[in-house]
Amino acid sequence: MSNKNDGIEYILDSGAYSSYKIGAEIDIDEYCKFITEHEDIVDWYIVLDVIGSDVKSYENLKYMESKGLHPIPVFHQGDDFKYLEEFTNGDYEFICLSPLNYSAKGGNMVTWLDKCYGEYICDKEGNPKLKVHGLGLTTPIMMARYPWYSVDSTSWKLSAGFGSIFIPRKKNGKYDFIDCATLTVSVENISDYNKLSRGEREYVNEYLTYMKVPLGDEKHLGVSNSYQYRRFVNLLYFRELEKQINGMNVKFIKKEEGLFE
Repeated sequence: MSNKNDGIEYILDSGAYSSYKIGAEIDIDEYCKFITEHEDIVDWYIVLDVIGSDVKSYENLKYMESKGLHPIPVFHQGDDFKYLEEFTNGDYEFICLSPLNYSAKGGNMVTWLDKCYGEYICDKEGNPKLKVHGLGLTTPIMMARYPWYSVDSTSWKLSAGFGSIFIPRKKNGKYDFIDCATLTVSVENISDYNKLSRGEREYVNEYLTYMKVPLGDEKHLGVSNSYQYRRFVNLLYFRELEKQINGMNVKFIKKEEGLFE
C-alpha cells in the first residue's frame, strides 16, 4: 500500500474505457510495469479489462496475477455472472462494477445492479461482503440505492465545461443532495438561470451562498463566467452528497418476487 498519510485511498484505472472509445490498445506488460514502478503511491489498481469480452478480461486478470500483482477485477454489464460469482467467493477484497450497457444482452441497469447486489454481493442483512467500486457512476439516486465503497465519473467536470452546476432541492428545510437538478448558469451558453423566476433565482443564489461560491458578474468571477468555479461548486456538491449517503448506512436486500410483493 501507499506511504501517504492524507487519509485518501488512490485507485489507478487502466484506461480501458478511454481506449475503447478511441479504438486504441493498451500493452498489458507496460501496464504491469507501470504498476510495479508506482505501487508506493497507489492503494489499488484495476485490471486491464476488455470491454465487450468477459473472457479476455478474465484472462488479463489471471495474467496480471501470474506476475505477482493483485488487480481489482471488473464485472461489466452483459458479462457472464459466473465471473461475478467467482469474484465474490471470498478470494477478492475489492471488485469493480461497470453498469454500462455496451451490448444488447446487458439489459436494464437497475435490474442488473439489483441482481449483482441482491444475489452475489450482499448478505442476508443487506451488507456487502466486499468493497465495490462503481465505474462511471455518480448518478445520485443510484449512489444512494446500493452500498458502494466508492464510485467515479467525470460528470462534475463535464457539466461544468458545458456551463452547468448541480442544484439540490430542499426537503423539510434542508438540502437533499440526492434529489438534484442540473442548471446551466454560464453566460456563454443559453442560460437556464436567465429563464428562472425571481423566486427560483433567489433559491439558486441562496444555495451558492451556502456553498460560499459566487455567481459572478461583469467585474467578478463566479459560476456564471468561470468553469473553474463551476467545477469547484460541483465538487462541493458531491462532497455533501457523500456525507448524506454515508449517514444513511445504505443496505440492499433483494425483494422477493411474487403475488404479494
